[in-house]
Amino acid sequence: MQLTIGGSAALLLLLAIPAVTRAESAAEAVSVRAAPVIRGTVIDTETFLGSLTALHNATVAAQTAGTITEVFVRSGQKVKQGDPLFQFDTRAARADVEIAQARVRVTEGALRRAQELMRSGNTPQSRLDELNADYATGRAQLNAAQVRLDILTLRAPFDARAGVVQLSPGTFVQLGDPLVQLTDDTHLVVDFRVPQSHLPQLRLGGPVRISGQALGRDRVLDGRVTIISPQADRNSRAVDVRAEVDTGGYPMTSGIAVRVDLTVAQREGQPIVPTEALMPGMVTDQAYRIQQGIARLVQVRTGTRRDGHVEVLSGLEAGDLVVTLGQFRLQDGAAVRVVADGQPSAVERISSPVTMTPIAAERR
Repeated sequence: MQLTIGGSAALLLLLAIPAVTRAESAAEAVSVRAAPVIRGTVIDTETFLGSLTALHNATVAAQTAGTITEVFVRSGQKVKQGDPLFQFDTRAARADVEIAQARVRVTEGALRRAQELMRSGNTPQSRLDELNADYATGRAQLNAAQVRLDILTLRAPFDARAGVVQLSPGTFVQLGDPLVQLTDDTHLVVDFRVPQSHLPQLRLGGPVRISGQALGRDRVLDGRVTIISPQADRNSRAVDVRAEVDTGGYPMTSGIAVRVDLTVAQREGQPIVPTEALMPGMVTDQAYRIQQGIARLVQVRTGTRRDGHVEVLSGLEAGDLVVTLGQFRLQDGAAVRVVADGQPSAVERISSPVTMTPIAAERR
């Protein structure tokens, strides 16, 4: 039995076949999300445990034994350099200053008269020398008495915040007794130790980043290396390092433990790809690169990873469009359509070079 199709019917069938093929091809394209490979700065860091310390920190102690008559500072108060903190009983010291001043006045008058007599030849040179020595001694004794009076008013040696004050007027203290702790909580340093293996990467002025639970969850401070010890510890073979911390003028707590990220290398203009674009392979990572609507599987050698981005050492170039979602449903050579915000968009338009602000990636 033979099936015969009329001419017009056959023409309709032939015209319908390409349309069906095109519809099947469109249906076979896999919807994916994609992102471009961009260029950015890659920062390699090593992490150490450090201690945040005030650059200026002092315990104000009594410079003489005596009774405190006034307390000018309060617990937690911000003080300026030269502000009075404590006043001791000054009655005896003031009397000593007045006695010394009287002696200087008497000696100065005698010296003046001797100089007049010396010009007329009625006083020997030895007498004049003796009075000069007495006058110099009197001035020195006056200066010493004034110093003893001055130290009875204890003043702040630098701008700082006072600790807990537990003294009150009428308290008798001995020489050297601690009175209050002063801490400059806006100028801080971080001290940490670096193994000798990292000595080649250490340099004065090198950047560090300081973070930690005690600083706040999202707070990160920047700093610069200012001191590298010339002597390594004999036992640990580690080197003491200090970095000044930029607090932005905000007060910080001294003595807390912090995390120190030391920059050991920095590379500019490196290709960077989102982490979700990579798939684990047998030897290297893999990714799908989109070219004219076709997904091509490429082997990618990676470097530093940080904050959802990965440095690309080979396999991809800046401007390449890579699949970030849906790649596990693909095979090499599969047709894809890129979906942005839930809507299909032209692959050619998305795969054009993209200009983005460079990002920094770090290795922990």
